Amino acid sequence: KEALSLAGYAELVTLAPLFNDGITAKNIEQWYTDLQHTDGSFPNTPQSSFAYTRGAAKIFEVMANDPERYAEQLRTCVSWISDMQYDKDNLYFVPDAAKREMLIGGFRHDYGNQQAWSDATVHFLIGVARLRTRCLLG
Repeated sequence: KEALSLAGYAELVTLAPLFNDGITAKNIEQWYTDLQHTDGSFPNTPQSSFAYTRGAAKIFEVMANDPERYAEQLRTCVSWISDMQYDKDNLYFVPDAAKREMLIGGFRHDYGNQQAWSDATVHFLIGVARLRTRCLLG
């Protein structure tokens, strides 16, 4: 009866085509794609609207295994994740200037939590590497 974490079961997207039952595979795929927010993020759970960078990056990583199938989801997810990335123009609120330099390139956890979480970066980079391997990125 607990809420299901979409990021925790993201590999279902990859495994869906392996189900012998095509209806089950299509339901899993549709479930994930329907839950994606219009801004490109994914909710933490189906019952929540809360989106966080690590979760979206994990789903991006998994969908990058099949970029032709998930092209639109990947495109909008990258856009949202990019908006969550720190650069020199959006670190003004970090009072310690030395920490500003350290955060450049990292991703904030979510809109309300500015902490940088390295696991979001790792999931995102794995997804980018998968797309690059398939010659979809320069």
